[in-house]
Formats: sequence, C-alpha cells, structure tokens
Amino acid sequence: MQYLPLTLKQTCHTFMKKYGLILCVYIVLFSCEQPTKLLFAEVDFTSNNDDLVTVNIPVATEGSVISEYINSEIHSQVISVLSFDDSDDENAETIEESIANFNNAFVNFQNDFPERAQEWEAQIDGDVMFQSEEIISIALSNYINTGGAHGILTIVILNFDAKTGSILTSGNLINNPSKLKAIAEPYFREALQDQNMTFNSKDFKLPRNIGYSDDGLVFVYNINETDPYSDGIIEFVIPYNKINSLLVFDSAI
Repeated sequence: MQYLPLTLKQTCHTFMKKYGLILCVYIVLFSCEQPTKLLFAEVDFTSNNDDLVTVNIPVATEGSVISEYINSEIHSQVISVLSFDDSDDENAETIEESIANFNNAFVNFQNDFPERAQEWEAQIDGDVMFQSEEIISIALSNYINTGGAHGILTIVILNFDAKTGSILTSGNLINNPSKLKAIAEPYFREALQDQNMTFNSKDFKLPRNIGYSDDGLVFVYNINETDPYSDGIIEFVIPYNKINSLLVFDSAI
C-alpha cells in the first residue's frame, strides 16, 4: 500500500481546512436563496355515518407556522360554509364537527317536516390554483342544498402570503384597482354576452374573489354579485402580460 508523502498530506489538509469552509458557506447561502415550496396533499374529511357531506381540500403537510396559518384559514372557511345556524358557529371547532352538525340539522329537519323527502347535500372541493415563492392561491368550490329546488354554488378564492402564511385580501394583490377595473370590464362584458346578458357599465365592480393561476389573474363573480345580470357564476381570466404592472406579487412560478 502506498501512502501520500507527508508534505502532500499537509497540503491537502490545509486546502480542505481553508476551502472546505468556504464551500459549506456557499452551500448554505445557495440553499437560503432557493426556499422550498410548501407541499400540499388532498385530504377527505367525514364523520361517522355520514352520507350527505363530501369535503376534499388541500392541506399543507409541513409542520410549520406558515402551514398552520394556511390550514387554519382553509378549515375556518369550510366550517363557515357548512354552518348555516348561529349555534353551529359556536359548537363546531373542526371540520368533522361541522359535518356532524350538518347531518344532525338534516335529521332535525326531517323530524320537523316529514313530508319533505328531499335530502340535503354539501360538497366542498379545494384546489391549489397557483403557488410561487411569493403567493399561494387556493380555490374552494362550495355546493350546498338544504332542501330547496336548487342548490347554491359559490366559489371562494383564498390568497396567502407564501412567506408568512397570512391571508391576503383582493386589495392586497393590486396596486391600481381603478386601472385594473377598466381592463377587466370588457372581459366581464364578454362573459355576460356568452349568456345573452347585458349590463349598465356604471354598475361594474371588481369581484370579491380574485386569485392567481398559471394562465393569468382569475376573476370570479358569484351569483349574489351579478344579480340581475346572470343566474350563474361569471368567471374569466386576464393574461398576466396585460396586467403585470398592476400586480403587487410577481406572477412567475
């Protein structure tokens, strides 16, 4: 077996001692410049003997404060959708409890009005629309039918600061609302024309639900925002190259 000469060993040791530290510092700095995106998993929620409610939503899987903030906001939104009674808001602290309350309310309704045979239904589906190092946009599609002729469908977009997990309002996304409104109005008008509807331009407003997607900024008008212009949800997308200068957060993934 051959060994390195002592001088060569000393040279190698000195090199590693001097430059190994530099290499480690470089790796640490590089890692800091490349933050890891949060990971999400689809999770189904239910309760015992449940056949009325379906909840499938994204859940941040990392055990960080940011994940807790995001998951808490998503869960609160689901609980709110399933709670149509003031007492539910006080009692339901988890999604499972809110599902159980919904089922109990249906049983009570059946006992009070046995002649009404129509079953209730609740379906909530969530999806991560967009995720970057700056912003996360999550859409929740909520369908609720509590015995009426037709159920009610609403879409809620939740935007989060990816660095803190804090919830963002639509106003936090835009630095020039009036200019965005002028750009968005023709898109809204075109969406209404597809439904053979017209509207007065003086009544046009930006929707409560705006969020990022891979294709552009998404605008969603639920039914209560467009009456009497439409009997359905109005949705359209404006490409980023039309509005990038108006956005607070970078649209690059």
